[in-house]
Amino acid sequence: MKVKIIKKSYNHLKTKFIRCSYGYNFSNDICKLEYNSLLKGDLSELKKVINKSYNKDSLGLCVIQNVPDIKKIKDKVLDYGLKLINMTKEEKCHFTEEKNKRMLGWKESNVNWNGKEDKFIGEFLARTNMETIHYPNDPKIEKLYENVWPLHLKDFREDFKKLGEIVGKVQKTMLKYI
Repeated sequence: MKVKIIKKSYNHLKTKFIRCSYGYNFSNDICKLEYNSLLKGDLSELKKVINKSYNKDSLGLCVIQNVPDIKKIKDKVLDYGLKLINMTKEEKCHFTEEKNKRMLGWKESNVNWNGKEDKFIGEFLARTNMETIHYPNDPKIEKLYENVWPLHLKDFREDFKKLGEIVGKVQKTMLKYI
């Protein structure tokens, strides 16, 4: 799972996402589905929503509503993200994987928004379903692919994994019907 953090408030992120639509009002094209309906597997409703969300004329977005605890956990993870991006380079080096070859841990990058460079973009990447990729024939490779966690942030690892599990459960269920 990958969480992108921008050094601004969460409301700013939502506003920026809506504005990036380049003038297209896509709010009418977003299909909504209740979390409990998704898990119950109400095929008639699921097929209707999935066909509307992912047909050739649609935007390809489906919002799953009323996911238990998602807002609380997401807000905690985003708060941790703001703490991560505000740390010094010396503090970040403990959970930044060398040159981010394996896309794990903390990564900073520059992004252009409407021609202006934004240097305050950071990402934290980790597997939420396992700590490493298993290579039984070569344990050295396993060590290379271990998640890199900021251990000084209490509960970050647990909350990040919980968020990944919730999102993964929704994705896995949706993919059964697409």
